[in-house]
Amino acid sequence: MFEEAKIAFFKNSDMGGTLTPNDILRFLQNGNDLLARYFSLKFGKIEKGYVADIVIYDYHSPTPMVNDNLAGHFIYGFSSRDVETVIVGGNVVYENRAFPFDVKAYTKKAQQAAQRLWKKMDSMG
Repeated sequence: MFEEAKIAFFKNSDMGGTLTPNDILRFLQNGNDLLARYFSLKFGKIEKGYVADIVIYDYHSPTPMVNDNLAGHFIYGFSSRDVETVIVGGNVVYENRAFPFDVKAYTKKAQQAAQRLWKKMDSMG
């Protein structure tokens, strides 16, 4: 979601919009509210009773990071390259910047699926 959030922010700026980095983070937080509404579960906190996936970042901040500028760091600084570990549903799915499974097998399947998709799309035109 890093790149999508950045694109939303900068596209809005290009169009003369007034969204701030804080607005973008608020939109992302609203995703938790939508999930809660449609899945009848609690999201958005690391707390007992909440569904929580955790991402641990290795972000080396070029400037001090405090609550007041966290959104700015999210838009201008954070990126997927900073992701160190990901835990989903209590299972570590990415650790020390590596997947605990053979990525090549999935990549091969994805490439085959992409070729089928592009062939199908080409036949539609």
